[in-house]
Amino acid sequence: MRFIEIATAAAKRGLAVYPTEPGERGPKGLRATGWTTGASTDPAQIAKWAQQWPDSNCLVVANPATSIVLDIDNPELAANHGFPFHDCEQTLWIRTPGKGLHLHFDAGHFANQITSNRGIKLDGELAVEYKYRGSSVAAPGTVRADGGQYVIERDNPKRNIPISVMAWLLERIAPEVNGKTRGIPVHEDFEFDELTDFFDVEIINVSGIWHTPRICPIKGDWHTNNGKPDFGATGFAWDDKNRTLGWKDHAQTCDGAQMNVKQVIDFLVEQKGEEYPYPLFASGEPIPPEGLPGFEVATVDEEIVNAALVAEAEMPVAIQHDEELNKLSNADEMQQLWKEAKVFLDEIRKGERLVENEDGKTKLVKLDRHLIDEKVFNFVLKTLLKKMGARQFVDAYPYLFLPLEKAIYDLHNPEQTYRILSRIGLLKEQHDYKLVDQNLFQNTLYRGEQTRIEKFGCMKGDAIYVHNGRNGMIKITVDGFAEVDNGTDGVYMKNRSLTPWPVLNMPNIGRLTQIAEELGPFGGRVTDSPLCRYLNALFDEGFLTGPQYQQLVVLRFLSLFVGNALDLRPIMMALGPQNSGKSTLWEKFMWLFYGVKYESGGLPTKMRDFIAAITNHQIQLFDNIDRADFNSAKSEQVQYIDPMCKCSTGGRIAIAQLYKNNVDKDYQLRCDLFLTSRTNPFPSQYTDLLRRIQIFPIRRPTAEEYRTTESMKEEFVAQETDIKLEVLAR
Repeated sequence: MRFIEIATAAAKRGLAVYPTEPGERGPKGLRATGWTTGASTDPAQIAKWAQQWPDSNCLVVANPATSIVLDIDNPELAANHGFPFHDCEQTLWIRTPGKGLHLHFDAGHFANQITSNRGIKLDGELAVEYKYRGSSVAAPGTVRADGGQYVIERDNPKRNIPISVMAWLLERIAPEVNGKTRGIPVHEDFEFDELTDFFDVEIINVSGIWHTPRICPIKGDWHTNNGKPDFGATGFAWDDKNRTLGWKDHAQTCDGAQMNVKQVIDFLVEQKGEEYPYPLFASGEPIPPEGLPGFEVATVDEEIVNAALVAEAEMPVAIQHDEELNKLSNADEMQQLWKEAKVFLDEIRKGERLVENEDGKTKLVKLDRHLIDEKVFNFVLKTLLKKMGARQFVDAYPYLFLPLEKAIYDLHNPEQTYRILSRIGLLKEQHDYKLVDQNLFQNTLYRGEQTRIEKFGCMKGDAIYVHNGRNGMIKITVDGFAEVDNGTDGVYMKNRSLTPWPVLNMPNIGRLTQIAEELGPFGGRVTDSPLCRYLNALFDEGFLTGPQYQQLVVLRFLSLFVGNALDLRPIMMALGPQNSGKSTLWEKFMWLFYGVKYESGGLPTKMRDFIAAITNHQIQLFDNIDRADFNSAKSEQVQYIDPMCKCSTGGRIAIAQLYKNNVDKDYQLRCDLFLTSRTNPFPSQYTDLLRRIQIFPIRRPTAEEYRTTESMKEEFVAQETDIKLEVLAR
């Protein structure tokens, strides 16, 4: 079989592939350069490789986003040591020429228990290799130089890695270590900053426990990948919570790849010629097993395992792959709280109580309906606020934040309210459901803390926070990038339609750091970059040049992430003839946030619909507004002028205007308006509004310049990750 056939078949099975030299089963030679981060399932990329090197052998590269691999050299030995092959029968099996097995899995619920490549020795020989990231096996169909072929033994779709397999691996990887730790326990007085200061190690990024140095302290320079700096290749795992210190080095040609953290520090001491003067490791600390650099281990919590096994058995296959269900953080605690609340509420809803007669006997009596209602609502409110620690917020609408879930619920949205109340046994159309729904809404509206619920991002202190599209945030400071929970530092975000931003894994952090260094101190300046080429149009030059208009567009886009720090939000209006691309300019903003399926709409014809549009969304694109009537007193659209002005300058409207009630609170309008029109539709007497509008004249493209919207969408999709990383860097 040819490379194109082997690679395409593997990619269709969800395996990321990369070429290597003919006859090889591992990454060898020039054509394998960049294999650790460049592996792909993209047919176009595979076709390029096949055209360049049609005789290549094919690698499958492990990555939790595509495939985790168990490379079992001696299946019989593994079975003798209790490996649960029976739980793996539904996933993809590849038989090796040496009668070993490659088992391919999706990451599933439990792969985050072991997040590095590990090897397991059984009876003195390396029998099982756990390949998590940046390690490879031969693709099915590959033929070695000696004629041996890798063949499919069980042709199944990849399945989640079973918890029984993870438990077996964890038990054998590091049985001498207890507790969820990474690395070696440190002295109680150990300070990580003292360590880095003493050895002059500059940390350029912190993501969770991982602290990335500017250069590899072993090599004395940065590692490279495809000729570019690979800042994510090395890192210290400093876990302040569990007081452990670890090390990893993915550059296999570097001596640091074979070291654990103690050996790294010994090397640095020798280089400096001076003993480390501060407290370091705890006495009697366990040493990582030999041959397992970057020591990293987690033991299994039996209660979580048992609950997860039950959930996994009852869960439909299609739902097992749902990303939200793979989060195990506080799910068990919340599930127990919901379950207890439902049991108590069921009793309260019966509306019965014991009373004692004159003769001393007791009997059950039914409470009056209004007393039952009061008890039902007070119980639900107390459960949410006291038991679950919920916080009530008011922005344009009332919100409930559940800290254990790190989730914000919009009580103005019936679907969101149902997600809360259904978990305590309240179902729509029931009397008690309507009772709790309406009163929880009003209670939060009256008692909720006035708080900004951001849609895309905000600035607070010396940090910028960006909604990551996964119910969390990316925190950006001068020190680097980190993914944090919703609610961190008192910042709250909700935008259910937002498409995800790139995960801050080590390759992406390395790319971010590289982009930031290329930009220098000028994050807002237009350069020849993917983002700037994307945010461009055929501007009709006059008052400003094309590059000047483009500069305004780029800065206006970046301002959407720090809107809370700005007093003015210019209304952006693109003017141009039909088919000039004026709508596409602003739609590109929306593709970045909501994907290429986004479609712009016209201006609402009713005032209430317009108010809903500008209070429900941070950004609104109204297309072809020259169809609106801003002259006739009979048109409600004349009334839009004042709210439009307030959107631009942060004016306030009474919440009573939103709900027609007497709540003594107001809301600061902060909707960024983007308009398109063939001509300016606003009469000259609306000077307050006209002063707030920035006009961008767009000309019709020539035949050579013309591009279809579909081709622009395809180009964006191909570059989406790079463009979004550049946004974060800027």
